[in-house]
Amino acid sequence: MALTPTLKSVEDLFGKLEREAYRACHAEKEIHKVDHFYNFCVTAHAMKDYFFEHKEIEDKERYRRKWNEDECLLAATEIANTSKHLMLRDQGTGEPKEVKTKTVEPTKSDFVDIYIGEDGLREEFVTRSDLMIILENGGEFSLHEFTDHVRDYWATFLRFESIEVRQQTVSELLP
Repeated sequence: MALTPTLKSVEDLFGKLEREAYRACHAEKEIHKVDHFYNFCVTAHAMKDYFFEHKEIEDKERYRRKWNEDECLLAATEIANTSKHLMLRDQGTGEPKEVKTKTVEPTKSDFVDIYIGEDGLREEFVTRSDLMIILENGGEFSLHEFTDHVRDYWATFLRFESIEVRQQTVSELLP
């Protein structure tokens, strides 16, 4: 039995992943953006356990190795675990473990707000808070690029595993 009544399946959790991505990308205050980004990473990491339960998989290591090949999926896992445990440690030695995610930095990015009014569509260029996820290899992803990549990865992976997920409408994503 699920303790969260709306998260009973891997498909339900994928919906939450989409909603957290939307909240993170659309949050105006930096602190809310960071909170929603962390929730997104925790949800992305939890997708693994929901998948294992759904498919009743016991040999998990093969999947974990494959998932760790994707730098954004690995970064989401590291962000979720580092935030939860403060510091990642090697299970065998207890020594601090090196992570592949270099940093997550607050930044500013340019966006276009679109309004519909009596005069039709109106665009307004604005600068808002954003996040930059920087990997050990120097790769950089804006928050939108990162969340899109992770969400698309899971959608494709689940479909390949014969688990159908659907993209939510904007009205479903809105708080």
